Parts: sequence; C-alpha cells; structure tokens
Amino acid sequence: MFERKVLKRNAKDVLKSHYGTPVLITFVICVLYLLVDLTNFIPVIGQILCVITSFLLLSIFDYTTAKFYLKYRTDNSLKFKNFWNEANKMDIVGPSLLAEFRRLIFTFLWSLLLIIPGIIKSYSYSQMFFILAENKNISPKMAQKMSIKMNKGFKGKLFVLDLSFLGWFLLCCLSLGIGFLWLIPYTMQTKANAYLAIKEEALKSGVLTESDFTGETSADETKGLD
Repeated sequence: MFERKVLKRNAKDVLKSHYGTPVLITFVICVLYLLVDLTNFIPVIGQILCVITSFLLLSIFDYTTAKFYLKYRTDNSLKFKNFWNEANKMDIVGPSLLAEFRRLIFTFLWSLLLIIPGIIKSYSYSQMFFILAENKNISPKMAQKMSIKMNKGFKGKLFVLDLSFLGWFLLCCLSLGIGFLWLIPYTMQTKANAYLAIKEEALKSGVLTESDFTGETSADETKGLD
C-alpha cells in the first residue's frame, strides 16, 4: 500500500546503521559528475564531451542506483563493489542510454506545451529504471509504457512524496551540500519502496500482470499498453 509515512519510515529502517555504502556511492557519483563538469571549461570540444559523458553517466547511474536500492531493501549488507561491478557491465549501457533518451525527450516534448505537462509526464515515466532494474529483458519502450500505466492515480502522491523532502533539502543546502550525501540515499530508498508499493497495486488491480514484469508479454499485449 502506498502510504507516504510508511514508505519513508521503512527507508529509514533499511538505512539505519547502514548508511555507509549508500553514502559512499553518492559521494563517488558526485565526484565523477564534478570531474566531468570541469571539461565544460574547454571551448566547444570540452563542452560537447561534457554533455555526452554526463548523459552516459546519468543513464548508467539511473539504472544501477535503481537496482542497488531495490536490492538494498532486503539486503543492506551490499557493498560498494556490488554497485560498481553492476555499473561496469557493458550489457546495461544500451538499454540505459535508450531508456534515458526516451525519458528525457518525451518529457522535453511535453514541456514544450507548458511546464506543468512536462512535470506531470516526468512522474509518468518515473518508474522506468526500477522496471528495467528488475528485469533487463524488458525493453525501454515497454518499461516506459508500463510506468505510464502503473503511475495512473499515483502521480500526485509521488509529487507530494517529493515535496515531503523539501525541509531536508533546505537543511542540506545550509550544510554546504554535505547533507545531500545522506539525503539522496534516503530519497532513493524511499522511491524504491514507492515503486514496489505501486507495482503491488498495479498487480492487484489488474492494470499490469506478472508477465508484464517478467518481459513475457506478447507483441499484441504490448500494444495494449499504449
């Protein structure tokens, strides 16, 4: 069941006394982004390289962090090497890039209408990487369609969930950003919990089936997810 307070409390329970690995992951990702951003000062070539590399890192880390926090929910003994080994698998690059491209381009196109439709659609696509992380046999296109279907009726709740972290966000800003090393794992673990709660509701209501999440949906059934 999707209950904001329960999702956040469960995330705290998972991370309690086990913040070490998530904090290290967040720190390494931030450092990598910072190093890439430094190339932005090099005219033209550096700027192009910065954009391409940032997109690549964003795609891979969106996938690997989703997978990590889904697993961390039931096994908080996972170490940094588990995350890093996953991030270095070549077979995740293609699906991750395609999923990120689809998510960003569709959000951008909806944003051309007005900002609000773009924000709404960003929540529609918010479960894509969790879906892919659970089963790489699902295509990015299918993951996008599934995310849209399962998020119907939950976009507003997800928005309120994000707003509930606003106070912590402001405190982290006052800490010169250091607090984000703890806030980001907290929000990511909560979102992983939210995904599982929404998935459970989608299965119960028949919006999606187990075959959808295992990648066994036929071509004809896939059309029905538009």
